[in-house]
Amino acid sequence: MTGSRRIVFRADGGKERGLGHVYRSAAFAAMLSGYDTELCYVQLGLSITAAPVRLFTTRTVLADDSVAAFCDHLRQTAPAAVVLDGYHLGPEMQAAVRELGIPLICIDDLHEQAFLSNLVINHAPIPQLERLYEVREQCGGLALGLAYALLKPAFLLAARSAQKPGEREGLYLNFGGSDPRNVTAALIQALNAAGISERLEVVLGAANRYGTEVSEAANQYEGPVRIHRDLNDEAMIELYRSVRLAFLPASTVMAEALATGVPVVGGFYVTNQEDVYRGYLDNQLILGVGDWLTQDGLKLAAKHVRSSLFTPVPRTRVLAHIDGYSDVNLRLLVGQVIAGELPIALRPMIEADARQLFEWANDPVSRATAIKPEPILWEEHLAWFERRIADPGTLLLHCSIGGEGCGQVRYDVDGDKRAAVVSISVAGEFRGRGLSKRLIALGEAQLRARYAGVDQVLAYVRPDNVPSQKLFLGSGFALLKEVIIRGTDLHLFSKPIR
Repeated sequence: MTGSRRIVFRADGGKERGLGHVYRSAAFAAMLSGYDTELCYVQLGLSITAAPVRLFTTRTVLADDSVAAFCDHLRQTAPAAVVLDGYHLGPEMQAAVRELGIPLICIDDLHEQAFLSNLVINHAPIPQLERLYEVREQCGGLALGLAYALLKPAFLLAARSAQKPGEREGLYLNFGGSDPRNVTAALIQALNAAGISERLEVVLGAANRYGTEVSEAANQYEGPVRIHRDLNDEAMIELYRSVRLAFLPASTVMAEALATGVPVVGGFYVTNQEDVYRGYLDNQLILGVGDWLTQDGLKLAAKHVRSSLFTPVPRTRVLAHIDGYSDVNLRLLVGQVIAGELPIALRPMIEADARQLFEWANDPVSRATAIKPEPILWEEHLAWFERRIADPGTLLLHCSIGGEGCGQVRYDVDGDKRAAVVSISVAGEFRGRGLSKRLIALGEAQLRARYAGVDQVLAYVRPDNVPSQKLFLGSGFALLKEVIIRGTDLHLFSKPIR
Protein backbone atom coordinates (compact mmCIF):
# COMPACT_ATOMS: atom_id res chain seq x y z
CA MET A 1 0.00 0.00 0.00
CA THR A 2 1.16 3.51 -0.72
CA GLY A 3 1.06 6.14 1.99
CA SER A 4 -0.77 8.66 -0.19
CA ARG A 5 -3.84 6.40 -0.51
CA ARG A 6 -3.78 4.92 2.98
CA ILE A 7 -6.01 5.94 5.89
CA VAL A 8 -5.27 4.55 9.34
CA PHE A 9 -8.13 4.07 11.83
CA ARG A 10 -7.56 3.75 15.59
CA ALA A 11 -10.44 2.18 17.53
CA ASP A 12 -11.05 -0.47 20.19
CA GLY A 13 -13.99 -2.63 21.20
CA GLY A 14 -15.01 -5.11 23.87
CA LYS A 15 -17.52 -5.96 26.54
CA GLU A 16 -16.72 -2.87 28.61
CA ARG A 17 -16.19 -0.35 25.81
CA GLY A 18 -18.85 -1.86 23.60
CA LEU A 19 -18.46 -2.27 19.86
CA GLY A 20 -19.84 1.07 18.69
CA HIS A 21 -16.44 2.61 17.95
CA VAL A 22 -15.36 -0.34 15.80
CA TYR A 23 -18.70 -0.50 13.97
CA ARG A 24 -18.69 3.24 13.21
CA SER A 25 -15.11 3.17 12.02
CA ALA A 26 -15.83 0.14 9.84
CA ALA A 27 -18.77 1.91 8.22
CA PHE A 28 -16.60 4.96 7.58
CA ALA A 29 -13.84 2.81 6.10
CA ALA A 30 -16.34 1.21 3.71
CA MET A 31 -17.36 4.69 2.52
CA LEU A 32 -13.81 5.58 1.49
CA SER A 33 -13.64 3.83 -1.85
CA GLY A 34 -10.32 4.35 -3.56
CA TYR A 35 -8.36 4.36 -0.28
CA ASP A 36 -6.61 1.53 1.56
CA THR A 37 -7.89 1.45 5.13
CA GLU A 38 -6.10 -0.03 8.12
CA LEU A 39 -7.59 -0.68 11.57
CA CYS A 40 -5.13 -0.34 14.46
CA TYR A 41 -6.37 -1.71 17.77
CA VAL A 42 -5.31 -3.03 21.15
CA GLN A 43 -8.59 -4.73 22.02
CA LEU A 44 -11.12 -5.66 19.36
CA GLY A 45 -13.95 -7.64 20.95
CA LEU A 46 -14.62 -9.25 17.56
CA SER A 47 -13.05 -11.98 15.50
CA ILE A 48 -10.85 -10.61 12.75
CA THR A 49 -13.12 -12.52 10.37
CA ALA A 50 -16.24 -10.68 11.61
CA ALA A 51 -18.07 -8.74 8.91
CA PRO A 52 -17.34 -5.21 10.26
CA VAL A 53 -13.63 -5.96 10.60
CA ARG A 54 -13.46 -7.21 7.02
CA LEU A 55 -14.49 -3.76 5.81
CA PHE A 56 -10.91 -2.63 6.50
CA THR A 57 -8.20 -3.49 4.01
CA THR A 58 -5.82 -4.59 6.79
CA ARG A 59 -5.74 -4.92 10.59
CA THR A 60 -2.83 -4.26 12.96
CA VAL A 61 -2.58 -5.14 16.66
CA LEU A 62 -0.68 -2.48 18.62
CA ALA A 63 1.63 -3.38 21.49
CA ASP A 64 -0.30 -1.20 23.93
CA ASP A 65 -2.63 1.80 24.29
CA SER A 66 0.17 4.35 24.43
CA VAL A 67 0.58 7.36 22.20
CA ALA A 68 4.15 6.26 21.46
CA ALA A 69 3.12 2.84 20.14
CA PHE A 70 0.62 4.32 17.72
CA CYS A 71 2.89 7.13 16.56
CA ASP A 72 5.75 4.67 15.94
CA HIS A 73 3.41 2.78 13.63
CA LEU A 74 2.40 5.98 11.83
CA ARG A 75 6.02 6.95 11.23
CA GLN A 76 6.57 3.60 9.55
CA THR A 77 3.46 3.72 7.36
CA ALA A 78 3.11 7.47 6.54
CA PRO A 79 -0.66 7.47 5.89
CA ALA A 80 -2.61 10.14 4.06
CA ALA A 81 -4.84 10.63 7.11
CA VAL A 82 -5.66 9.22 10.55
CA VAL A 83 -9.11 8.58 12.00
CA LEU A 84 -9.53 8.35 15.80
CA ASP A 85 -12.68 6.91 17.37
CA GLY A 86 -12.60 6.46 21.14
CA TYR A 87 -12.95 8.44 24.35
CA HIS A 88 -9.47 7.38 25.44
CA LEU A 89 -7.92 8.88 22.30
CA GLY A 90 -7.94 12.43 23.64
CA PRO A 91 -5.93 15.63 23.21
CA GLU A 92 -2.53 14.00 23.86
CA MET A 93 -3.03 11.46 21.09
CA GLN A 94 -4.49 14.08 18.76
CA ALA A 95 -1.61 16.49 19.35
CA ALA A 96 0.93 13.75 18.69
CA VAL A 97 -0.68 12.85 15.36
CA ARG A 98 -0.85 16.49 14.30
CA GLU A 99 2.83 16.98 15.22
CA LEU A 100 3.65 14.24 12.71
CA GLY A 101 2.04 16.42 10.05
CA ILE A 102 -0.73 13.90 9.31
CA PRO A 103 -4.27 15.17 8.64
CA LEU A 104 -6.51 14.05 11.51
CA ILE A 105 -10.22 13.15 11.62
CA CYS A 106 -12.04 12.39 14.88
CA ILE A 107 -15.36 10.58 15.33
CA ASP A 108 -17.22 11.88 18.38
CA ASP A 109 -20.54 11.46 20.17
CA LEU A 110 -19.95 13.28 23.46
CA HIS A 111 -19.13 16.87 22.33
CA GLU A 112 -17.28 17.33 25.64
CA GLN A 113 -13.55 17.42 24.91
CA ALA A 114 -11.55 19.91 22.89
CA PHE A 115 -10.48 18.58 19.50
CA LEU A 116 -7.23 19.28 17.68
CA SER A 117 -8.33 17.56 14.49
CA ASN A 118 -8.89 18.82 10.95
CA LEU A 119 -12.40 17.38 11.01
CA VAL A 120 -14.84 16.14 13.67
CA ILE A 121 -17.69 13.82 12.68
CA ASN A 122 -20.68 13.55 15.00
CA HIS A 123 -23.74 12.07 13.33
CA ALA A 124 -26.10 12.73 16.23
CA PRO A 125 -29.25 14.61 15.11
CA ILE A 126 -28.94 17.18 17.91
CA PRO A 127 -30.40 20.58 16.93
CA GLN A 128 -27.74 23.34 16.84
CA LEU A 129 -25.04 20.83 17.73
CA GLU A 130 -22.46 23.14 16.14
CA ARG A 131 -22.82 25.52 19.09
CA LEU A 132 -21.32 22.90 21.37
CA TYR A 133 -18.16 22.89 19.27
CA GLU A 134 -17.76 26.60 18.53
CA VAL A 135 -15.07 27.14 21.20
CA ARG A 136 -12.87 24.44 19.64
CA GLU A 137 -10.84 26.91 17.61
CA GLN A 138 -8.26 24.38 16.47
CA CYS A 139 -10.94 22.12 15.00
CA GLY A 140 -10.93 22.85 11.29
CA GLY A 141 -14.17 21.27 10.14
CA LEU A 142 -17.40 19.85 11.49
CA ALA A 143 -19.60 17.17 9.94
CA LEU A 144 -22.63 17.17 12.22
CA GLY A 145 -25.98 15.41 12.02
CA LEU A 146 -27.53 12.51 10.16
CA ALA A 147 -26.43 13.84 6.77
CA TYR A 148 -23.06 12.37 7.81
CA ALA A 149 -24.45 9.14 9.29
CA LEU A 150 -21.79 6.43 9.47
CA LEU A 151 -23.78 3.65 7.84
CA LYS A 152 -22.48 0.51 6.18
CA PRO A 153 -23.08 0.07 2.42
CA ALA A 154 -26.16 -2.15 2.73
CA PHE A 155 -27.94 0.44 4.88
CA LEU A 156 -27.02 3.29 2.54
CA LEU A 157 -28.52 1.28 -0.31
CA ALA A 158 -31.62 0.52 1.78
CA ALA A 159 -32.22 4.24 2.31
CA ARG A 160 -31.86 4.96 -1.41
CA SER A 161 -34.11 2.14 -2.57
CA ALA A 162 -37.89 2.13 -2.64
CA GLN A 163 -39.56 -0.22 -0.18
CA LYS A 164 -41.85 -2.99 -1.31
CA PRO A 165 -45.32 -2.73 0.17
CA GLY A 166 -46.21 -5.58 2.48
CA GLU A 167 -47.71 -6.62 5.76
CA ARG A 168 -45.55 -5.95 8.79
CA GLU A 169 -45.89 -8.16 11.85
CA GLY A 170 -43.83 -8.60 14.99
CA LEU A 171 -41.49 -6.54 17.14
CA TYR A 172 -37.74 -6.13 16.82
CA LEU A 173 -35.37 -5.75 19.81
CA ASN A 174 -31.70 -4.82 19.44
CA PHE A 175 -29.68 -2.97 22.09
CA GLY A 176 -26.27 -2.88 20.51
CA GLY A 177 -23.24 -5.09 20.30
CA SER A 178 -22.90 -5.64 24.05
CA ASP A 179 -26.13 -4.36 25.69
CA PRO A 180 -24.13 -3.84 28.93
CA ARG A 181 -27.23 -3.19 31.07
CA ASN A 182 -29.20 -6.12 29.62
CA VAL A 183 -32.12 -4.00 28.47
CA THR A 184 -33.15 -6.83 26.15
CA ALA A 185 -34.23 -9.19 28.92
CA ALA A 186 -35.91 -6.39 30.88
CA LEU A 187 -37.97 -5.33 27.86
CA ILE A 188 -39.07 -8.90 27.06
CA GLN A 189 -40.25 -9.23 30.67
CA ALA A 190 -42.07 -5.89 30.53
CA LEU A 191 -43.85 -6.78 27.30
CA ASN A 192 -44.89 -10.12 28.78
CA ALA A 193 -46.16 -8.45 31.98
CA ALA A 194 -48.27 -6.11 29.84
CA GLY A 195 -49.98 -9.11 28.24
CA ILE A 196 -48.33 -8.66 24.84
CA SER A 197 -47.75 -11.88 22.89
CA GLU A 198 -46.76 -10.52 19.47
CA ARG A 199 -43.82 -12.25 17.81
CA LEU A 200 -40.40 -10.97 18.95
CA GLU A 201 -37.28 -10.84 16.81
CA VAL A 202 -34.41 -10.44 19.29
CA VAL A 203 -30.92 -9.60 18.03
CA LEU A 204 -27.92 -10.08 20.33
CA GLY A 205 -24.58 -8.54 19.44
CA ALA A 206 -21.24 -10.30 19.33
CA ALA A 207 -20.14 -8.94 22.73
CA ASN A 208 -23.43 -9.67 24.56
CA ARG A 209 -22.80 -11.68 27.74
CA TYR A 210 -26.43 -12.05 28.83
CA GLY A 211 -27.51 -14.83 26.49
CA THR A 212 -28.70 -17.04 29.36
CA GLU A 213 -30.83 -14.30 30.94
CA VAL A 214 -32.34 -13.35 27.58
CA SER A 215 -33.19 -16.99 26.84
CA GLU A 216 -34.88 -17.33 30.23
CA ALA A 217 -36.99 -14.21 29.60
CA ALA A 218 -37.86 -15.52 26.13
CA ASN A 219 -38.98 -18.88 27.56
CA GLN A 220 -41.38 -17.09 29.90
CA TYR A 221 -42.81 -14.87 27.15
CA GLU A 222 -46.29 -15.90 26.02
CA GLY A 223 -45.65 -15.41 22.31
CA PRO A 224 -43.05 -16.71 19.85
CA VAL A 225 -39.48 -15.42 20.21
CA ARG A 226 -36.62 -15.83 17.78
CA ILE A 227 -33.12 -15.00 19.03
CA HIS A 228 -30.60 -14.03 16.35
CA ARG A 229 -26.82 -13.79 16.57
CA ASP A 230 -24.23 -12.92 13.95
CA LEU A 231 -26.70 -11.59 11.40
CA ASN A 232 -25.19 -10.04 8.31
CA ASP A 233 -26.42 -6.62 7.19
CA GLU A 234 -28.74 -7.97 4.51
CA ALA A 235 -30.46 -10.31 6.99
CA MET A 236 -30.75 -7.44 9.47
CA ILE A 237 -32.42 -5.24 6.86
CA GLU A 238 -34.83 -8.03 5.91
CA LEU A 239 -35.82 -8.36 9.57
CA TYR A 240 -36.30 -4.60 9.95
CA ARG A 241 -38.56 -4.54 6.91
CA SER A 242 -40.68 -7.43 8.18
CA VAL A 243 -41.65 -6.01 11.60
CA ARG A 244 -43.99 -3.19 12.50
CA LEU A 245 -41.90 -1.68 15.34
CA ALA A 246 -38.22 -1.73 16.32
CA PHE A 247 -37.12 -1.09 19.93
CA LEU A 248 -33.65 0.46 19.96
CA PRO A 249 -31.16 2.63 21.86
CA ALA A 250 -30.09 6.03 20.56
CA SER A 251 -26.95 4.80 18.85
CA THR A 252 -25.86 3.86 15.33
CA VAL A 253 -28.38 1.00 15.22
CA MET A 254 -31.15 3.62 15.34
CA ALA A 255 -29.85 5.35 12.22
CA GLU A 256 -29.50 1.96 10.52
CA ALA A 257 -33.10 1.03 11.35
CA LEU A 258 -34.49 4.35 10.13
CA ALA A 259 -32.59 3.89 6.87
CA THR A 260 -34.59 0.72 6.23
CA GLY A 261 -37.94 2.40 6.85
CA VAL A 262 -39.03 0.61 10.04
CA PRO A 263 -40.90 2.70 12.66
CA VAL A 264 -38.68 3.07 15.74
CA VAL A 265 -39.45 3.18 19.45
CA GLY A 266 -36.29 4.58 21.02
CA GLY A 267 -34.70 5.50 24.31
CA PHE A 268 -31.35 5.67 26.08
CA TYR A 269 -29.56 3.62 28.73
CA VAL A 270 -26.19 5.38 29.08
CA THR A 271 -25.40 9.07 29.50
CA ASN A 272 -23.89 9.66 26.06
CA GLN A 273 -27.10 8.42 24.40
CA GLU A 274 -29.42 10.91 26.09
CA ASP A 275 -28.70 13.97 23.92
CA VAL A 276 -28.79 11.79 20.82
CA TYR A 277 -32.18 10.44 21.87
CA ARG A 278 -33.52 13.96 22.42
CA GLY A 279 -32.30 14.90 18.95
CA TYR A 280 -34.18 12.04 17.27
CA LEU A 281 -37.25 12.99 19.29
CA ASP A 282 -36.98 16.73 18.51
CA ASN A 283 -36.72 15.94 14.81
CA GLN A 284 -39.85 13.77 15.10
CA LEU A 285 -38.08 10.70 13.74
CA ILE A 286 -39.03 8.23 16.50
CA LEU A 287 -41.51 7.41 19.24
CA GLY A 288 -39.80 7.93 22.60
CA VAL A 289 -39.69 6.08 25.92
CA GLY A 290 -36.93 8.03 27.69
CA ASP A 291 -34.69 5.95 29.93
CA TRP A 292 -34.75 2.24 29.05
CA LEU A 293 -33.55 1.41 32.57
CA THR A 294 -36.69 2.70 34.28
CA GLN A 295 -40.01 0.95 34.73
CA ASP A 296 -41.73 3.99 33.25
CA GLY A 297 -39.71 3.65 30.08
CA LEU A 298 -40.44 -0.07 29.74
CA LYS A 299 -44.15 0.47 30.38
CA LEU A 300 -44.26 3.22 27.77
CA ALA A 301 -42.70 0.84 25.26
CA ALA A 302 -45.52 -1.62 25.88
CA LYS A 303 -48.03 1.21 25.55
CA HIS A 304 -46.65 2.08 22.11
CA VAL A 305 -47.21 -1.54 21.06
CA ARG A 306 -50.84 -1.41 22.11
CA SER A 307 -51.65 2.12 20.95
CA SER A 308 -54.42 2.25 18.35
CA LEU A 309 -53.37 5.85 17.66
CA PHE A 310 -49.91 4.85 16.46
CA THR A 311 -48.97 6.70 13.28
CA PRO A 312 -45.61 5.90 11.66
CA VAL A 313 -43.23 8.76 10.98
CA PRO A 314 -43.66 9.73 7.30
CA ARG A 315 -40.95 8.22 5.15
CA THR A 316 -40.33 11.61 3.53
CA ARG A 317 -39.41 13.06 6.92
CA VAL A 318 -36.88 10.31 7.56
CA LEU A 319 -35.38 10.62 4.08
CA ALA A 320 -34.85 14.33 4.63
CA HIS A 321 -32.32 13.32 7.30
CA ILE A 322 -31.09 9.88 6.15
CA ASP A 323 -31.16 9.74 2.37
CA GLY A 324 -28.43 7.14 1.81
CA TYR A 325 -25.83 9.58 0.50
CA SER A 326 -23.86 10.32 3.66
CA ASP A 327 -20.93 8.47 2.06
CA VAL A 328 -20.83 11.13 -0.68
CA ASN A 329 -20.93 13.94 1.87
CA LEU A 330 -18.10 12.41 3.90
CA ARG A 331 -15.86 11.44 0.98
CA LEU A 332 -15.88 15.05 -0.21
CA LEU A 333 -14.81 16.21 3.25
CA VAL A 334 -12.03 13.63 3.52
CA GLY A 335 -10.67 14.65 0.12
CA GLN A 336 -10.48 18.28 1.23
CA VAL A 337 -8.79 17.38 4.52
CA ILE A 338 -6.14 15.30 2.77
CA ALA A 339 -5.59 18.12 0.24
CA GLY A 340 -4.84 20.48 3.13
CA GLU A 341 -7.94 22.62 2.58
CA LEU A 342 -10.24 24.01 5.24
CA PRO A 343 -13.13 21.60 4.65
CA ILE A 344 -16.49 22.82 3.40
CA ALA A 345 -19.35 20.52 4.39
CA LEU A 346 -22.25 20.08 1.97
CA ARG A 347 -25.57 18.41 2.79
CA PRO A 348 -29.18 18.63 1.61
CA MET A 349 -31.20 21.28 3.40
CA ILE A 350 -33.86 20.37 5.95
CA GLU A 351 -36.77 22.31 7.47
CA ALA A 352 -34.53 23.96 10.07
CA ASP A 353 -32.53 25.69 7.29
CA ALA A 354 -35.47 27.71 5.95
CA ARG A 355 -34.80 30.85 7.99
CA GLN A 356 -31.08 31.00 7.21
CA LEU A 357 -31.68 30.59 3.49
CA PHE A 358 -34.32 33.34 3.65
CA GLU A 359 -31.80 35.73 5.21
CA TRP A 360 -29.17 34.87 2.61
CA ALA A 361 -31.66 35.33 -0.24
CA ASN A 362 -32.70 38.79 1.02
CA ASP A 363 -29.14 39.99 1.48
CA PRO A 364 -28.80 43.27 -0.49
CA VAL A 365 -25.93 41.96 -2.61
CA SER A 366 -27.84 38.80 -3.47
CA ARG A 367 -30.96 40.72 -4.41
CA ALA A 368 -29.00 43.20 -6.53
CA THR A 369 -27.59 40.42 -8.71
CA ALA A 370 -30.68 38.15 -8.73
CA ILE A 371 -32.77 37.64 -11.85
CA LYS A 372 -35.73 38.99 -9.84
CA PRO A 373 -34.26 41.71 -7.57
CA GLU A 374 -37.41 42.40 -5.54
CA PRO A 375 -37.28 41.50 -1.80
CA ILE A 376 -38.70 38.08 -0.93
CA LEU A 377 -41.54 37.77 1.59
CA TRP A 378 -41.23 35.15 4.32
CA GLU A 379 -44.52 33.44 3.51
CA GLU A 380 -43.57 33.16 -0.16
CA HIS A 381 -40.13 31.87 0.71
CA LEU A 382 -41.43 29.25 3.14
CA ALA A 383 -43.92 27.87 0.64
CA TRP A 384 -41.21 27.80 -2.04
CA PHE A 385 -38.71 26.17 0.34
CA GLU A 386 -41.11 23.41 1.39
CA ARG A 387 -41.84 22.61 -2.26
CA ARG A 388 -38.16 22.53 -3.12
CA ILE A 389 -36.96 20.19 -0.37
CA ALA A 390 -39.84 17.82 -1.19
CA ASP A 391 -39.15 17.89 -4.95
CA PRO A 392 -37.01 14.92 -6.14
CA GLY A 393 -35.87 17.09 -9.05
CA THR A 394 -34.28 19.68 -6.76
CA LEU A 395 -30.98 19.33 -4.96
CA LEU A 396 -30.73 22.17 -2.43
CA LEU A 397 -27.39 22.02 -0.62
CA HIS A 398 -26.42 23.77 2.61
CA CYS A 399 -22.71 24.62 2.79
CA SER A 400 -20.80 25.26 6.02
CA ILE A 401 -17.31 25.82 7.36
CA GLY A 402 -16.60 24.82 10.94
CA GLY A 403 -20.31 24.37 11.53
CA GLU A 404 -21.16 27.90 10.35
CA GLY A 405 -23.31 28.25 7.25
CA CYS A 406 -21.34 29.83 4.41
CA GLY A 407 -23.66 29.52 1.42
CA GLN A 408 -25.91 27.39 -0.74
CA VAL A 409 -25.86 25.58 -4.07
CA ARG A 410 -29.09 24.57 -5.80
CA TYR A 411 -29.64 22.34 -8.82
CA ASP A 412 -32.96 22.05 -10.62
CA VAL A 413 -32.92 18.89 -12.73
CA ASP A 414 -34.98 18.91 -15.91
CA GLY A 415 -37.72 16.39 -16.69
CA ASP A 416 -35.56 13.89 -18.57
CA LYS A 417 -32.80 14.19 -15.94
CA ARG A 418 -30.15 15.11 -18.51
CA ALA A 419 -29.48 18.74 -17.51
CA ALA A 420 -29.50 20.70 -14.27
CA VAL A 421 -29.70 24.45 -13.72
CA VAL A 422 -27.35 25.71 -10.99
CA SER A 423 -27.82 28.61 -8.59
CA ILE A 424 -25.19 29.59 -6.03
CA SER A 425 -24.77 32.20 -3.32
CA VAL A 426 -22.19 32.84 -0.60
CA ALA A 427 -23.14 34.30 2.79
CA GLY A 428 -22.03 37.92 3.23
CA GLU A 429 -19.43 37.28 5.92
CA PHE A 430 -17.73 34.65 3.74
CA ARG A 431 -17.46 36.66 0.54
CA GLY A 432 -14.03 37.54 -0.79
CA ARG A 433 -12.47 34.27 0.37
CA GLY A 434 -12.60 32.46 -2.96
CA LEU A 435 -15.28 30.00 -1.86
CA SER A 436 -17.61 30.23 -4.86
CA LYS A 437 -15.42 28.18 -7.18
CA ARG A 438 -14.99 25.49 -4.53
CA LEU A 439 -18.74 25.37 -3.92
CA ILE A 440 -19.37 24.84 -7.61
CA ALA A 441 -16.87 21.96 -7.78
CA LEU A 442 -18.21 20.32 -4.61
CA GLY A 443 -21.79 20.81 -5.74
CA GLU A 444 -21.08 19.14 -9.07
CA ALA A 445 -19.62 16.13 -7.25
CA GLN A 446 -22.85 15.87 -5.26
CA LEU A 447 -24.94 16.22 -8.42
CA ARG A 448 -23.04 13.46 -10.24
CA ALA A 449 -23.47 11.07 -7.32
CA ARG A 450 -27.19 11.69 -6.86
CA TYR A 451 -28.35 12.10 -10.48
CA ALA A 452 -26.48 9.58 -12.60
CA GLY A 453 -28.06 10.66 -15.89
CA VAL A 454 -27.25 14.36 -15.70
CA ASP A 455 -24.47 15.25 -18.12
CA GLN A 456 -24.85 19.03 -18.42
CA VAL A 457 -25.07 21.94 -15.99
CA LEU A 458 -26.64 25.24 -17.06
CA ALA A 459 -26.36 28.67 -15.44
CA TYR A 460 -28.43 31.77 -16.18
CA VAL A 461 -26.68 35.07 -15.41
CA ARG A 462 -27.69 38.70 -15.89
CA PRO A 463 -25.48 40.53 -18.43
CA ASP A 464 -24.50 43.14 -15.82
CA ASN A 465 -23.44 40.50 -13.27
CA VAL A 466 -19.81 40.42 -14.35
CA PRO A 467 -18.44 38.63 -11.23
CA SER A 468 -20.83 35.69 -11.75
CA GLN A 469 -19.94 35.49 -15.43
CA LYS A 470 -16.24 35.34 -14.55
CA LEU A 471 -16.96 32.72 -11.89
CA PHE A 472 -18.72 30.35 -14.27
CA LEU A 473 -16.18 30.89 -17.06
CA GLY A 474 -13.40 30.15 -14.57
CA SER A 475 -15.22 27.00 -13.45
CA GLY A 476 -15.30 25.41 -16.91
CA PHE A 477 -18.57 26.84 -18.23
CA ALA A 478 -18.89 28.33 -21.71
CA LEU A 479 -21.27 31.02 -22.88
CA LEU A 480 -23.92 29.19 -24.90
CA LYS A 481 -26.28 31.95 -25.98
CA GLU A 482 -28.33 34.97 -24.94
CA VAL A 483 -31.92 34.30 -23.91
CA ILE A 484 -34.96 36.20 -22.65
CA ILE A 485 -36.90 34.71 -19.73
CA ARG A 486 -40.02 36.46 -18.42
CA GLY A 487 -38.88 39.67 -20.09
CA THR A 488 -35.36 39.55 -18.61
CA ASP A 489 -32.22 39.38 -20.79
CA LEU A 490 -29.89 36.65 -19.57
CA HIS A 491 -26.69 34.91 -20.60
CA LEU A 492 -26.91 31.11 -20.64
CA PHE A 493 -23.72 29.25 -19.69
CA SER A 494 -23.21 25.51 -20.11
CA LYS A 495 -20.78 22.88 -18.86
CA PRO A 496 -20.57 19.12 -19.53
CA ILE A 497 -19.92 17.17 -16.31
CA ARG A 498 -19.42 13.59 -17.54
